[in-house]
Amino acid sequence: MAPVEEAANLLQAGAKAHKNGDLKAAEELYEQALAEKDKSETGAEVAELLHLLGALRIQKLGVDDDDEGPQKPPTAELEAGVALLRRAAAALPSSAEDSARARLLCSLGTALLRPGAPEAMLREGLQLLRVALRLDATRWAAWYNVARALALLAAEREKACGEDTSEIQALNEEKVSALRSARRLKPRHSGCLYRLGMSLREAGQQEEAGEALDEFLQVARNDHSRCGKRRSAGAQHWLAVLRKETTATAPAEYVAGLFDCYAERFDEHLVGALEYRTPELLEEELKQAKSSLQLDFGFCVDLGCGTGLMGPRLRKLGVEKLEGVDLSRNMLQVAEEKQRGYDRLVCGDLLELLSQELDLVVAADVFVYLGDLQPVLAACGRCLRPRGLAAFSTEAPPRRGSANEEEGPVPENGFKLAETGRYLHRASYVTQTAEGCGLKLWKRCNVVLRKNGGKPVHGHLHLFLKPGP
Repeated sequence: MAPVEEAANLLQAGAKAHKNGDLKAAEELYEQALAEKDKSETGAEVAELLHLLGALRIQKLGVDDDDEGPQKPPTAELEAGVALLRRAAAALPSSAEDSARARLLCSLGTALLRPGAPEAMLREGLQLLRVALRLDATRWAAWYNVARALALLAAEREKACGEDTSEIQALNEEKVSALRSARRLKPRHSGCLYRLGMSLREAGQQEEAGEALDEFLQVARNDHSRCGKRRSAGAQHWLAVLRKETTATAPAEYVAGLFDCYAERFDEHLVGALEYRTPELLEEELKQAKSSLQLDFGFCVDLGCGTGLMGPRLRKLGVEKLEGVDLSRNMLQVAEEKQRGYDRLVCGDLLELLSQELDLVVAADVFVYLGDLQPVLAACGRCLRPRGLAAFSTEAPPRRGSANEEEGPVPENGFKLAETGRYLHRASYVTQTAEGCGLKLWKRCNVVLRKNGGKPVHGHLHLFLKPGP
């Protein structure tokens, strides 16, 4: 059999295996076909094989489009797949149809879009996708991945600048436009609806955002994948915000997804750009409480410990045994890598570690994702030893009045889901709830927790003591 004919048969068999999900067999068949094709001079066919083989190797990495994984540099495996796609682009003859060139450039551009990739790599991916759209404006994947590229670039710019800038706003506006174009081509694509809804919300187009998120929830109701569950949880949470409804707590899947995506840049962005001070402020108050009350901080649990910023500070206060719990596996991985002094780290619900006798419970910038504090404060009341301490922060409602002392409007239940997606708590609600759980207020202070959009975020530090001899 002639090399060209043999290669065609191998390509057909490989494509069939690829379609059926047998990636190993498909890869072997593509490689055999490519070996045969090297003996011929048919550029378009060689380009197609290189294209399919490169796309398959990237597919084997198991990367989807949720962009919520750890922000890591490109791997050697990814670079090898990209190299095959670059070879395919070089092999494609100038006589190739626009649709074929657009398809290949779309694959190459999409392959370059990885969370944690260098900005230059993201910009190259975006440029290739734009060229693909100039060749074929009906290519849905190109519109969708242009939006992904713009979102990743906006995140990089925010990381570098620390705040919203005109450049970031322009990227977000173009992202909305790209998603609208993608939606026209595939009106019921769940990922497109979710991204469009979230992007419109960020752009302040609340009504249309709510419509897109509503439609997403209908389309994705049977999607039980991890990405699907997290997106559904996020859509439900933000719909509540858009409708000015206050839920009891933010969905766990939403919080986990939010911080899994944020983990690699959390310390740099929050502490550096947003001037996050809660761990430092809590340390000072705990130091004063320990001295004034002659407390023993032997066994401590850090609720929502994240990347472990409180760990070294708690050890300085004399904590002998330190455990942390967080919903985000990626945040905990950072805490482990940075060796921040924890004896045990658990990925799970906050209440998971509140079934043992403790001397100290801390929660820094955690209760902003809980509305109803009764369950967690009740657990603190049960697990703390006599003269044990619970120390935590809450975000305060906006102040009003000339003296800036009177708390603004909050529902009668004492907490409110704000436009930021975080919960605000009245100080009086926190005290009343904690005292109902057997805790006594030792100290509360007004503080600036961090900055948001260049403006101070006001909150409270609360220290509650469990009465005892």
